[in-house]
Amino acid sequence: MKTYEFEKRYYVLEVPVTAVFCAVMLCISIYNLVAKTTNVPALYGMFAIAATYQLWNLLVSHAYPRYVHLDDESITFELWGRKDRYDFADLDRFLVRSNPQNGRMFVRAGKESLFNGRYWISTKKYTDGDELFHAINAIELAVHPDSLKALARGVDAEYMQQANEFKEKRAVAKKRRGKKGSKAHNAALGTKAQDKE
Repeated sequence: MKTYEFEKRYYVLEVPVTAVFCAVMLCISIYNLVAKTTNVPALYGMFAIAATYQLWNLLVSHAYPRYVHLDDESITFELWGRKDRYDFADLDRFLVRSNPQNGRMFVRAGKESLFNGRYWISTKKYTDGDELFHAINAIELAVHPDSLKALARGVDAEYMQQANEFKEKRAVAKKRRGKKGSKAHNAALGTKAQDKE
């Protein structure tokens, strides 16, 4: 089993500190709404909704896992001691929205509910993050081999292979032309030198 860990320096800021901040914001918002100390209750209402949503993700649905465990049979997301395990044999839904530039992924696994099945993973902030990024994408392709994304990746793979072949041919052509071009260039310089004399 391979375990990918949310690096501590990022984890502390993005999970526990964010949870405390949201709890404080929620308390302040509720106080201002109940005590009617503000002329803009809608603003505090929006703060309360946003803080509640984020607290739910952090404390109830565990959407920001500290550890991702991966083996040949399953993938497990762990936060606050709770482990959500998904066996590949039983997995019929595993959808991923990912951004390769920053390594962020939104994973929806199994039967999604308010309590589990949705995970935000910033793979660049995990140990062996690139490997984790590719592993999660590979699971999606294995679970949904006929999806448009899988077909597009197949086309992309063919395109990349063709592009690499073209780059190789182009490099060879440039080398050949470079040799011929350098001879022509030297001959032209020789002619100019003779004209000046």
